[in-house]
Amino acid sequence: MSFYCSACGQTVLSDDKKCSCCSTTFGSEISPLKNMESGLFDFHGRIGRLSYFWIWFSALIIGTPASFFLRNPENSGGGFWLVLLMMLPLAYVAFAASVKRFHDLGKDGWWYITVFVPIVNFFIQIYLLFFKGEEGVNRFGPSPSGIGKKPAQVISQYA
Repeated sequence: MSFYCSACGQTVLSDDKKCSCCSTTFGSEISPLKNMESGLFDFHGRIGRLSYFWIWFSALIIGTPASFFLRNPENSGGGFWLVLLMMLPLAYVAFAASVKRFHDLGKDGWWYITVFVPIVNFFIQIYLLFFKGEEGVNRFGPSPSGIGKKPAQVISQYA
């Protein structure tokens, strides 16, 4: 089995550790958290399903206890504002991850607006979590898995 190098488009065997053309090391780009290093607050690029899951799972783990704290009317002091300030960056990171996940699926980030429609938001989350992204390079960048079409083939498709 073979795939294309995400950096140069060279055909590479699945057993190879480096691209013979550009010396890109394989394995690191298949890591599910690889694309998170481009920036959690960044709206550019793409992330895969597993990275998206871990970002939302982390937001859930942090956000659930914080939301109980915010709902308690007795917590109207400084702790309320501290938790609220913690929740804002968390919501922003989850929003950025959703936009990048839409990019991986070949859609504009504006599709995120659909999560504000009741019932539709459930199906959008299923779509983002379980549907495979476009292979190779699309107009938002290279595939997060590093597997797919040659970049020249995809770029000419969008040109």
